[in-house]
Amino acid sequence: LAASASSPEHLARLDVAARTDVDLAWRVATGRAALGQYDEEAVESLLARDSDPDAGVRALAVRTARPHSEAKDEAWEELFEKRNIPGGPMLGAMVRAFWQPQQHDVLLPYADRFLDEIPALAGGGMLAVFGLMFGMFPQVGDEEFVARAQDMAADPECDPTVRAALLIGTDTLARIERSRAA
Repeated sequence: LAASASSPEHLARLDVAARTDVDLAWRVATGRAALGQYDEEAVESLLARDSDPDAGVRALAVRTARPHSEAKDEAWEELFEKRNIPGGPMLGAMVRAFWQPQQHDVLLPYADRFLDEIPALAGGGMLAVFGLMFGMFPQVGDEEFVARAQDMAADPECDPTVRAALLIGTDTLARIERSRAA
C-alpha cells in the first residue's frame, strides 16, 4: 500500500501504521513526496526518530521523489557526480524514489543524461556499473534514446558489462512502454 497509495483514505491508514514503524514512515513520506505532498517537518522528525546511519539517504530519497527537476538534479549529483549513495538497499530506495512512473515529463530529460554518464561508469568496476547502470537505467525514454543506447551497445569498444546493461535496459524499457500503451 505504501508504494501505491494515492487516496486520502489510504494515506491516513498508512500514517497510523507508520507511527510505530520508522521504515514504513520513510516509505509513506516518499510516496507523499511523489504525489507532490512533500513535508519538510515530517522528514526532519523522521531524521530525529531514526538512528540508522542511512537515515540521511532515506531523507534524500524522500526529496528525490518530488515531481520537480530540482529534486532529480540533487539526487543525480549525489548518485553520479559525488557517488555518495552506497549500493544495496539505499541505492534501491533512491532508484525507486527517482523513477516515479507518474513523473514521465520531468524524467524524460534524464534518459539522455544517463547515456552521457556511461563513459564515466565504464571501467569504474563491476559493482558501480551494475549498481548504477542497471539500477538507474531510465524507465522512460523515446525512440531516439533507445536508438542511441543500442548504438552505444553496438560499438565494438563498448565495455561488455555496459553493453549487457544497455541491451537489457532497452529491452526492459521497450516492454514497459508497450505495457503503458496497452
